[in-house]
Amino acid sequence: RLPRLFKCRWTATGAVSRPDVLLAYDQIIAYHPEVDLINMSLSDGGTYGPGICDDGIPAVTAAIAATRALGITTFAAAGNNQAKNGLAYPACLTGVVAVGAVYDANVGGFFCDAATAPDQVTCFSQSGSALDLLAPGAVIESTYVGGGLANLAGTSMASPAAAGVAALLLESEPLLT
Repeated sequence: RLPRLFKCRWTATGAVSRPDVLLAYDQIIAYHPEVDLINMSLSDGGTYGPGICDDGIPAVTAAIAATRALGITTFAAAGNNQAKNGLAYPACLTGVVAVGAVYDANVGGFFCDAATAPDQVTCFSQSGSALDLLAPGAVIESTYVGGGLANLAGTSMASPAAAGVAALLLESEPLLT
């Protein structure tokens, strides 16, 4: 059986509400137990230290814990506000795999980095002791709202890349947890 990935993504307005996230988790728990991985390429733009945001929205923390108990792993974008001492919500939750961004190639000067190189951590990627891993997040050619392709950068590009690698690992080794 191939691993199944469920991706929560922000709307065209960039706003995802707590009820939207809870509804997605409720739907997965109730109707999609076959899901193995969830990606949340969204954040609140804040900066939180490890474990600090677990009490922020208890219902979301509980939903993530419930899916984790079912064997479902959630990946979340670390955030893009350049903070090196904390992650954005929901990546800061202890039940989530928090993913920061590295460059996929040398793209020259980019945003707040004067120079870039493959696997270099991007200047915008949030980090801290709660960051779990890094994945390519700049500059990534991706599908875009309304059709077509665009070159994008951010931890919202890195998180689905990490979830995709996890899906490949699960396909190769189905007994992994």
